[in-house]
Amino acid sequence: MIYLVTLVVITLMVYFSGKDQSGVSFKKNKFTLDEQAVITEVILEGKDFVNRLVYNNGVWEVNGKYVLDQGMRDVFFAVLSQVEVKRPASESVTDSLLQVFSAERINVRILNNSEVVKWYAVVGDAERFTTWFLAENDRQPYLMQIPGYHSFIAGIYNVSENDWRERFIWTMEWARLKNFTVDYTEERLQDLVFEYADNFISVPGIDAMDTAAVMDYLQFAANLQAERFLVKEDSLAYSNQLKKSPYATVKFEEIGNRQNSLVLYPPATDNNYVLGLLNNNQAILLNKQHVLFLYKHPADFRMN
Repeated sequence: MIYLVTLVVITLMVYFSGKDQSGVSFKKNKFTLDEQAVITEVILEGKDFVNRLVYNNGVWEVNGKYVLDQGMRDVFFAVLSQVEVKRPASESVTDSLLQVFSAERINVRILNNSEVVKWYAVVGDAERFTTWFLAENDRQPYLMQIPGYHSFIAGIYNVSENDWRERFIWTMEWARLKNFTVDYTEERLQDLVFEYADNFISVPGIDAMDTAAVMDYLQFAANLQAERFLVKEDSLAYSNQLKKSPYATVKFEEIGNRQNSLVLYPPATDNNYVLGLLNNNQAILLNKQHVLFLYKHPADFRMN
C-alpha cells in the first residue's frame, strides 16, 4: 500500500508538472551553437541599432569600424555555445510574450559566409533576470538558461557598438618607437622623457638606469586600455571637465612621424575613473589606478 500510494503521488506530480510546461516537447540545444561550428558573421538587429560582428582577414571587427574586444568576443561566443532551453513558455503567457517580441525583439543571425547557421529572436526582462528566445517563423517562446549560472543572457545581445570595440587605446610598435613623454602641466613636476638611442630606450639625465623598470613601464603604457570610449551623448556630461586645465599629456612618436597623444585630466577624489582625450578627438574613461601608475618622474628609473 505504501509503494502504491507513493507511485500515485509521483504520477500526479509528473502530470501536473507537465501541464505547467504547456505540453510542448522541446530540445534543450534548440538554439545552442555547436562548438565546432564555423561562423564568419553575427548580425544583431534591434529596434534602433544593427551590430555586425564580422571575421575579416583574420580579425573580428565591429561594423567594419573597430576591432572586436577579445574579452567581449570570448564571453559572447561562450554564451552562444552554452545557452540552452530551460522550458517552453506556458500557454497562459505565450500571447503576452509574443507582443513583447513584436515590440522589443533583437533579431540574431549567425552565418558561415552566406549560409545561415542559427536564426532567432531575443527579448529579456532585466528586473526578473529572464531571457526568452523565439525561433524564426515560430510562435513558441522558450525560457533560456546557461546551466550553473544565474545571468541575464539578453544583456549581451543588447550591447552598443561602442562597447563591443577593443579597449586598447593605441598600438605601440617597439621597433619603431622614437620617444615617449609625460608632460605635466604644473611646472614644479619634472616631465618624463624616454628616447631611443644606442639601440635602446633610455631616460636622458639618468646614468645608472633601472632597465627592468623602464621596460615594465613602457610595456604597461603600450597595453593601456580604456574602461569606456565615450560617445557624443556621454561626452556632454564631461564637457565642463574637458574645459579645465589638464594634469598631464602622454605622447609618443614612432618612425615615420606616427604620433599618439592622451590628455589626462585631474582625477576626482570620489571617482574611480580619470577622463582623457585621445588624439584630440576621442573622450575616454580610464581606471584611476592605471593612470596613477603612468605618473612617473625621471628619478623613479634610477637604479637604487
